[in-house]
Amino acid sequence: MVDEKIINETVKRMLTSNIDEETIVSTLKDIGIEEAQAKEIIANVTSGKVVAKAPQKAEVVQTIPAVDADQKIETMQNEFAAQGEKTELHETATHTMLNDHADKLDEMNKKVEEVKKVVSNPTNVDASLKVKISEIEQKTIDISARTTAMMEIMEKILETNRQILTELKSK
Repeated sequence: MVDEKIINETVKRMLTSNIDEETIVSTLKDIGIEEAQAKEIIANVTSGKVVAKAPQKAEVVQTIPAVDADQKIETMQNEFAAQGEKTELHETATHTMLNDHADKLDEMNKKVEEVKKVVSNPTNVDASLKVKISEIEQKTIDISARTTAMMEIMEKILETNRQILTELKSK
């Protein structure tokens, strides 16, 4: 069994470093502590009650070097940084795609305007063609509106991802 004083100090440091409870429980399970007991230790450290328990006869007292906890914290910080970089790359790609899509929409709108000019100056246009052209115009307007809405949603997603990345970087 590991010395409880060291366990309590390590758990306290992990909590101070904003490490989530699941990770702490997992770490304590790795050193041979039952999940229920790990949660109890976390609760005790959180509430400020630290119960010292004498080791049982068959248990061997070991010490956990502080370096292990520091290494785990550093590893987690590196993982957060890598996740932040990955998110930033994803945001950049999304932003690029949105810009490309906006350019394509502008191009499409120009072409639609050209078609409208040609259609609005018809010479001897059949009535059924006029109906079909108006239907196509209506569908084009609908598609344009939907695409604009999708762009707005994607921009909101991008902004939310940026905020999350900023929060992760600040931690």
